[in-house]
Amino acid sequence: MDKNLIKKNYNKKIELLNYYNKKYYDENIKLISSLRKEIRNSLLLRLHSKKFGWDEDKRFLEKINDIKIDDGYEKIFKLINNSKLVLFTYNATGYLETLASNVPTILYFNSKDNPIRANSEPYFEQLKKVNIFFDDIFEATKHINSIWSNIDNWWNDKRTQEARINFCENYAKINNDKINLIKKIITEQV
Repeated sequence: MDKNLIKKNYNKKIELLNYYNKKYYDENIKLISSLRKEIRNSLLLRLHSKKFGWDEDKRFLEKINDIKIDDGYEKIFKLINNSKLVLFTYNATGYLETLASNVPTILYFNSKDNPIRANSEPYFEQLKKVNIFFDDIFEATKHINSIWSNIDNWWNDKRTQEARINFCENYAKINNDKINLIKKIITEQV
């Protein structure tokens, strides 16, 4: 294969990665900046423990100097247990764990850049109706600003809990009898 073609494709991937990294960073700056100062003062921004040379901590602190940053080394469950509200800004497994554990959670991500599978859309729509999932930064921050003084009223609302439970039944079910379930699956396959 032509080495110049490989280099050209590699450079396109790097450019695309840099574009999405900058876009993600800019969206998070907008989101955090739109929160009331009282909320920003209690915000802990958790970064990934793997450092890729992007200096995220410095980049965030340049734009928003009234936030605390965790470099990703603190135990995540300790941080979650000490949180009033957990906000996820990307589509990954973390929010599945907090929803399944019934921890007040808000999920924001740009669904244009992070598409949702067609068969999952109805479940995300349910989360959207009860203000757990947002694909608009300003709607997310407007909601966080409005519930901050009494998150439990929103989180324990019957409709919010029903949507959370329905989502978890399909995507984040906790099974307290994993060993017997695995044993049953293996036995059925043999």
